[in-house]
Amino acid sequence: MTTINNVQSLSAEALFHILKSDFANDVNSKLSSSLSVDYAHVYDIINVYFPEIIEGTVFTITVNEKEIELTNNGDNTEYNSDLYFAGRCFTITGGFEPVRLTLGQSGPLPLNLLSFTGEVKQNNDLLKWTTANEINTDYFIVEQSSDGSVFKMVTKIKAAGTTPGNKSYSFSQSSLLNTGGFYRLKMVDINAVFTYSPVLKLKRDNDRLMTAMYNSATKQIGLNNYTNINYKWQLASLGGSILNHGTARQGLTTINSSSLVKGTYVVICTANNISQNFKLVIY
Repeated sequence: MTTINNVQSLSAEALFHILKSDFANDVNSKLSSSLSVDYAHVYDIINVYFPEIIEGTVFTITVNEKEIELTNNGDNTEYNSDLYFAGRCFTITGGFEPVRLTLGQSGPLPLNLLSFTGEVKQNNDLLKWTTANEINTDYFIVEQSSDGSVFKMVTKIKAAGTTPGNKSYSFSQSSLLNTGGFYRLKMVDINAVFTYSPVLKLKRDNDRLMTAMYNSATKQIGLNNYTNINYKWQLASLGGSILNHGTARQGLTTINSSSLVKGTYVVICTANNISQNFKLVIY
């Protein structure tokens, strides 16, 4: 176990996001590869995995205000000779991002992504991208995210294949289906080699389609729904137990919280493919 001083007072959540953005890149630069890494973040503990190549947790990171402890679990792991990674990113709310890539086929795809842009028109997200001189390209997967971290597939669009010159593509969907407004492209060739575009963030007039607040005077939780969509809400403990549930229609919905003990709770609001979570302290 290695212990270092937490001089920047990083929280586990902040370190989790740093690892997701930088650690895999550092590994790839040293191995000249295009690998993905698993991270599981629960409270103050972050587990790091190399799934299907190494079985089990490779590193366990424990974070507190003063120290960061790094435990190497190498003695308890088993190497798997299957040369591929299945990368998954977990968050405390159980978000899941599937990623699969093959070792030995690293490097950029045989295309140039000239542009990847987006705009919001009449409550629709319109994405456009242009490529140059495609060679053996197969398809594009449009992925979306509510937080810019965990992405999921939206649609699959056939690529032009081997095509000289420039080629333009587009995709549109309702803005309500992606409350965060984050998008990226997964670009795949005929050999299943792929790479990602930069992440695109579309502006929202109101990024929060719903808000939640606790009123200590009335002992109520208030949900404000700014859309005409009916949301299903669940009130849960941090341990995942569902304590109450109902429907939040347009306008204000109140939840009686007088019977709750003091502590932190999560309100989960979902509608179609839209999901928003709110962490509230009851006191």
